[in-house]
Amino acid sequence: MQILRRYRVGLVVLGIFVLMGVLIMYRLKDQQARAVTRPRPDVLVGIVAPERRNMEIKLAFTADILPAKQAAIFSKVSGYIRRIHADRGDFVKAGQVLAEIDDQELQASLNQARATLQTGHAGLEMARSTLVGQRANLENQRANLAKARAVADNDARQADRMKTLFGRGLVSATDFENARTTAESARASVQAAEAQLNLAEAQIVTTDSQVRLSQAQIETYRAVLQLAETNLANTRLLAPFSGYVSQRNLDPGAAVSAQSSGTNTASVGILTIQDIETVKVQMEVPERNIARVRLGSPVRLAVDPYQGETFTGSVARVVHYLDPRSRTMGVEVEIPNPGGRLKPGMYARVEVLVETRPGALTIPAEALRLGEAKPSVMLVRNGVVEAVPVELGAADARGVEVLKGLSDKDQVILQGKDLVKPKQKVRTVPAGGQ
Repeated sequence: MQILRRYRVGLVVLGIFVLMGVLIMYRLKDQQARAVTRPRPDVLVGIVAPERRNMEIKLAFTADILPAKQAAIFSKVSGYIRRIHADRGDFVKAGQVLAEIDDQELQASLNQARATLQTGHAGLEMARSTLVGQRANLENQRANLAKARAVADNDARQADRMKTLFGRGLVSATDFENARTTAESARASVQAAEAQLNLAEAQIVTTDSQVRLSQAQIETYRAVLQLAETNLANTRLLAPFSGYVSQRNLDPGAAVSAQSSGTNTASVGILTIQDIETVKVQMEVPERNIARVRLGSPVRLAVDPYQGETFTGSVARVVHYLDPRSRTMGVEVEIPNPGGRLKPGMYARVEVLVETRPGALTIPAEALRLGEAKPSVMLVRNGVVEAVPVELGAADARGVEVLKGLSDKDQVILQGKDLVKPKQKVRTVPAGGQ
């Protein structure tokens, strides 16, 4: 009894360990028996059926939104800004006055040009009046010459008769000499009349040249006046088209120069206007895709500020030239923007629809097995897995087109395709189900 009392604690512990060992052995035998008697269940896989749908083939790009038109407003005349009638964010209409340049000097130049033109007209009228008088004088000189010639002819005949009579002794020598002197005087008068006629003709030629010179000067004065009027009109800077003012770089009192405006990259316009009634996007299409993009191809555009919303447009211009460095071709897309919601500078995601394939047979891209020589899918037929090679076509965000290898009645394994092997029995549920 004393021995039992001394070792009773150890005996209790030993009994507990023996009991636990018996229980563990029983549990292991029970599990082995269950494994032998209960068959292992078939693998559960999720399946989908190929879908027939109209498939859109699209090219995706990212780009910045640009205004349809943009213009920096420069002054065509030199001077100081007197007023600015628009500021950033203002909407302006085509032809609206945006700014005015001080015009005092140009107004004085215009007045001077008008006075010069009036002086030119007065000179022309004077030259024309002189020409008319000289033409009248010419006619008078012609009449004088005709009269002098008639008198000379008559005096010559009288001198010849007096010579004959003098030879016969019928008249005195004095009478004969008087007749001869009169004839010579008449001839001298004819020569003087001819000289006066030549002088009158020369004067007419000179005055006619003066008239033509005055006419040419008037044309010059008129051109100077037109330039002065244009310069004065250019002091009022007008909006070339309707749009929003996006930048204002100068203030009233700032000096502007006609010579430097817009001639270099350092030139700064007074204002910048953007037309965003339509916006555009410029993209670079890789060489392999240029044959698929055409004028008028539909375009969809999305931007972050308008989640879930799509804007539509079309390809408006195609640059028929490839950049030799990037091997890309420029394409410009126009997007109608009547509400002005799309702003220049926004980052856009662009899809160009290049083809629509009606009735295409598609499956999710996740159903493909691509690690083998040829793409394949795992099918379930009569509860057994089969590996089927497929020929693929185009792809979009919803799936991949299958050209050969499947029908729309097949059951394609989407979930669990990597857990099964061909000829293995499986259980199926619709993909996404339990």
